[in-house]
Amino acid sequence: MKLSIEHKDRIEKELSLFYSENSRPFLLKEVGTSKFEKELRDYISTREEGIITRKGEALNDSKLEWIQNIIKKENPKFKIQCSTLSEVEFGTHPYTNYALWGNRNYPNEEKLYYLFNHISQNPKTTKYILATAKQTKLRDSILNRVSYLKNGIIRYVGNGDEYLDSQELLNLYDSSYFSIVLETTYNFNRYIGNCILFSEKTPIAFHTKTLPIIFGNKSLNKNLQHLGWFTMNDWFGLEDTSDTSESKLVKIIKKIDGMSIKEIENLYEMFSSKIESNLNLQNELFKLNKKYLAV
Repeated sequence: MKLSIEHKDRIEKELSLFYSENSRPFLLKEVGTSKFEKELRDYISTREEGIITRKGEALNDSKLEWIQNIIKKENPKFKIQCSTLSEVEFGTHPYTNYALWGNRNYPNEEKLYYLFNHISQNPKTTKYILATAKQTKLRDSILNRVSYLKNGIIRYVGNGDEYLDSQELLNLYDSSYFSIVLETTYNFNRYIGNCILFSEKTPIAFHTKTLPIIFGNKSLNKNLQHLGWFTMNDWFGLEDTSDTSESKLVKIIKKIDGMSIKEIENLYEMFSSKIESNLNLQNELFKLNKKYLAV
């Protein structure tokens, strides 16, 4: 899938605004406070246009509505930017939110290295990778049921595995046919509201040309498909809006673990054009963002 001219125009306008002096980042803990409300009203009312941004996180409905109400009253030309794949009132386009992950780096590394400058070099030899860091109850529930499996790469920093640097992690993805991506979900029911949260883990799966299975907030997969990306969720019958999809995912991971390399190679070949399409769409978005980067 290629971006339409209309999409490109909107993304470029929103990125230009994001990198302008009229871009105001905020912390989630500020939302709802009287101090931030005053600052935000002053900021919005004294500018013709601008963006209120929380780049790497999504907003639950109460925080989103709080900001929307201020924008609605003070200046409807303002935008809200956060890491969501859904369209929300006054929100930047999901493609814009996605493009902004193009300059993701791991801040704890000494040298600035953008993840998506990585060039894949490793042949695929491993059945799958499931790698996640932050500990949540949902991830505990899934990982505790598959951690004994030995035919793929399973890493969970929240359960004691050490952090890998970005290059080590990307090399592991490079060598894997499947990626099982556990996106952050704050609630056990995998729902925070209108915002559909995603992180750099999803673009990593596409960048390293894996067969992606992506599990996170309800309707995350539906939104990815609507925007033009391919996942293996449907092929495995993983309905991510269901309350039983967590158990279904566990069964899928066990199934992949038990497949032969030949079976997995055949699947990879079957969907090779869709894997390339994922990467091409992502690269098109990241290219729009790249011109704003200093290095």
